[in-house]
Amino acid sequence: MERYGWTVDRDDYDLEVTVQLNDCWLLVGLPLFRELAARDYDTVGLRSTVGYALTAVAQEFLQPGSLIVDPMAGVGTVLIEGCRAFPQHRYLGGDTDPAQLGKFAENVRVTGLESKIGIVFWDATRLPLRSNSVDCIAVDAPFGRKYGTPEQLPSLYRKLLLEFGRVLRPRGCLSLLTGTFGAKLIDDFVHAKTELATSFPPPSCESSTASACVDSFPFVYAIRRRLELKLGALYAVLFLLVKVPRGEVRRRSFLF
Repeated sequence: MERYGWTVDRDDYDLEVTVQLNDCWLLVGLPLFRELAARDYDTVGLRSTVGYALTAVAQEFLQPGSLIVDPMAGVGTVLIEGCRAFPQHRYLGGDTDPAQLGKFAENVRVTGLESKIGIVFWDATRLPLRSNSVDCIAVDAPFGRKYGTPEQLPSLYRKLLLEFGRVLRPRGCLSLLTGTFGAKLIDDFVHAKTELATSFPPPSCESSTASACVDSFPFVYAIRRRLELKLGALYAVLFLLVKVPRGEVRRRSFLF
């Protein structure tokens, strides 16, 4: 770098180089799609490429005009990237933080998507949406670091997974990004291994085993994709889950 007079500037750079080194190999990467990696709006925390991936992975389950909802939209990265890449769908997002929603609205204005993306103030655990009315939920769920704590995640994820299942249509999909701890909670919920599936309505579950409790729900989640990612120093997992009505499940392994 000294030979060519190059300098390092992490904010205003001309070329991005990613280097990963371990005991076995050295990997050097260069971004090929600059227009996706660098955006003209405030992405704050979630890379635009990851926002795109959350909606792209669900496309096989969607038809033109499908409703895609981000219940924890933040500044709107997931929905903005989805709308830009897949404009044939409808988009709706919300959050409990007015400051985040303000940035979301500004990002939608800057990108010229005001007529394409709806913005709502709501609680993701109590969505003001009809049951079986949403085709896809795409969400960057809390990792238990910046938002929430690891101690809060089991209760939060239990509420989110059940509320998302309520509003999703049969065979609707849930595209969810989470950290390694959140991924274990989702695996456990889907396979009814821990208390994540208990201690929550219906009341018949209160003294039941996890398996018996999940059996009382009118739906199950089937895992169609489980992609492990590395986001800087963080390890993450992108799940694609499909809501399957209880009557359609052929066997306990959730295969269909």
